[in-house]
Amino acid sequence: MNQGPLILRREDYCQHVRFGKAREMLEFTTSTVDHIAWTVGYQDPAAFRSTFRKITGLTPSDYRSHYGVGTPARAPVAES
Repeated sequence: MNQGPLILRREDYCQHVRFGKAREMLEFTTSTVDHIAWTVGYQDPAAFRSTFRKITGLTPSDYRSHYGVGTPARAPVAES
C-alpha cells in the first residue's frame, strides 16, 4: 500500500542531519563527545548523549566502540 511521500517536520529533518554528522564524527575522528555535541549544535552535552541513545540505542561512546575506524578488532586472547 502506497502511503505517499515521507514528510519530515523541519525539527525532525534538522535532528536527522545533526545526528548523521555526529555519527560520522564518532566513526572517523577522535574528538570528545562533548566537542561533537557542541559541533552539531547542542549546548548541553548531557542532552546530546540522552537523545543520541534514544535515536541509536547506544551511547555515543558505545557507538564509537562498535563503529569507529580506529577501533581495534577484538581478537581472542590466547591463554598460555
